Amino acid sequence: MQVGDASIEPRSHTITFQPAVREIVLILTAISCYNAVELLVLLSSTFRQRRGLYFWSLLLSNCLGVLPLALANALCLFVPNSTLFNGAIAPAMLIMITGQSLVLYSRLHLVLYDRCILCGVRLMIVASCLLLEIPATVVASAYIYNKNHSPSNTDRQAHFLGLYKVMGKIAATGVTLQEIIISSLYIRETIKLLCLNPSRSSYRIMRRLIAINALMILMDLTSVSLEYANLWYLKTTLMATFDSIKLKLEFAVLRKLVEVVQAHRRPMVVENALCPLETESCIPMVTARSSIPRDLQSVRPRDTHWP
Repeated sequence: MQVGDASIEPRSHTITFQPAVREIVLILTAISCYNAVELLVLLSSTFRQRRGLYFWSLLLSNCLGVLPLALANALCLFVPNSTLFNGAIAPAMLIMITGQSLVLYSRLHLVLYDRCILCGVRLMIVASCLLLEIPATVVASAYIYNKNHSPSNTDRQAHFLGLYKVMGKIAATGVTLQEIIISSLYIRETIKLLCLNPSRSSYRIMRRLIAINALMILMDLTSVSLEYANLWYLKTTLMATFDSIKLKLEFAVLRKLVEVVQAHRRPMVVENALCPLETESCIPMVTARSSIPRDLQSVRPRDTHWP
């Protein structure tokens, strides 16, 4: 079965690659690896202290997710039936997707301080990982193993392939909805924060942050579309590129977000005039927004450059 076909199984034992597909995969792999290396440099030069959920989720998603996935996809061009390369793809995707969700969650603390909502988002990420991503990863790995080591056992291969075609679509849909929910919460709270002190620069930042989150959602929807089209190889290749771009965009979002919170922190604490006639309802918001989460206090906003 060729990669240019309309339906592609997870790493078919007889898969062959057209020349055009080889070139596309190598180009996307180069982009993914470049973004991953650049992000490592940005991480080392931006964070004064290597700690916190944001830093480690970004680092692990990049080093154990994007890089292995991109390299494994490229190496499968030359050794298409390798159990090592094929088997590394599903776990790398699991780490990359979970890490991306944790990155989204960790920066949500800057603008959202409702503990119930934050707890709900945290539970949603854990449930998604345990109930959707891990089962899909296990089924995909089982199919790849049986395809490479027991090519004559077609019944078992068909069983795992049928399971993956269902579970893969459910997992992709669930993860996409999860990231849309987190991004929507972030956009809503950022707009509320910037509207406290409306200015031309605030609206410019607002438009930029909304555009970045909209682009991330568009990438997620593209990945889901490829999953439903059964273009598994193309999906995994593009996901490495998409997530490397998304992680760099996350870094850009963090810089602007820290600047926004720092700019609005002092006026809200000093003056109650920012919320006239609603002082009582503004007190929790002012108190909560007067501090930045400890793991993000080590960020140097001015030293961070937009990717």
